[in-house]
Amino acid sequence: LAGMLRRLRAPKSMRWDDKPTVFARPIRRLLALYGARVVPLDIDGLRAGRVTRGHRFLSPAPISVRSADYEQLRARLLAAHVILEAGAREAEIVRQLLAHGAREERIDRGLVRVCANLVEWPSVVRGAFPPAMLELPEAVLVTALKKHQRSFCTYHDDGTLAPGFLAVANNDLQDEELIRGGYERVVVARLADARFFWTEDCGKKLAARVDALTHVTFQEKLGSYYDKSVRVRSLAEYLAAAAGREELAPAVARAAMLSRADLTTAMVFEFPELQGTMGRIYARVVDGEPEDVCAAIEEMYQPRGADDALRATPAGALLSVADKIDSIAGCCAVGLGPTGSADPYALRRQALGVLKIIAR
Repeated sequence: LAGMLRRLRAPKSMRWDDKPTVFARPIRRLLALYGARVVPLDIDGLRAGRVTRGHRFLSPAPISVRSADYEQLRARLLAAHVILEAGAREAEIVRQLLAHGAREERIDRGLVRVCANLVEWPSVVRGAFPPAMLELPEAVLVTALKKHQRSFCTYHDDGTLAPGFLAVANNDLQDEELIRGGYERVVVARLADARFFWTEDCGKKLAARVDALTHVTFQEKLGSYYDKSVRVRSLAEYLAAAAGREELAPAVARAAMLSRADLTTAMVFEFPELQGTMGRIYARVVDGEPEDVCAAIEEMYQPRGADDALRATPAGALLSVADKIDSIAGCCAVGLGPTGSADPYALRRQALGVLKIIAR
């Protein structure tokens, strides 16, 4: 058991005090039973027993567990304001989101899973922010609420964003107004930051940011992102001609040079996951680029994973293939190809992306 626990890893595993075990959270107590007997488990001097606790604030008293009866443990923890199974917490969060008017098809299930693993007693609270913040692009609002407060957006009946959010508190909401006020203060401050980034970024065209990519390294042996953009442009033009779609060459060439310019924006610096998305938005809103160029800028990054969408436009497909082939060929040429245990540049995923686009 000790060895198994030490092998568990999370994206942000940490070490506390002088203890050698690395884990996602401090290990405060161990409950380990086999039937009615305590398993003699020891982790860094912390010995297992038959005592656990409920919710830290709502039911802080110790709970003595007599035997390894799962149903009994679940019932006792539920009475102590702890929902034991993560799946049950997810279901409860979704139930409350729907009760607060969330649109089922717009609920971020990944965020639900994150929240379910952050709370023991989920309680959804509805908050609001100034309607003026709706001037921000929807992608920015959704990402800011998700990243900073693990909160969900709210929508009008017509599907447009509403000036509100749904947060998942780890409490029973007896002081709901106080809890709501705390969430709203943080949300408004974070959205104000995002609005400042948006205003600053809109003051400079995306095309004017391309030269700054010479100072952003793609890979030490493969040069800057400007160098990569030039290579991708040439390759995309070649692929357009080889595919008999010469009419796409101007769009893919333009999109190739603009595709990574958003790396120099304040918004992408704050929200790296919006790379490509903000490029499309800035290209349309600030630069006034044609729609096929704007779409290709974002579609170049897709598919980002096995379940991601495929290209919606021919220009986006060509640019995506060109970018992925450049990464694969370049990294393999300088000895950075994937091994049995490591693939730091995600070349396998990019090769699968190329195949998915071709197969489509």
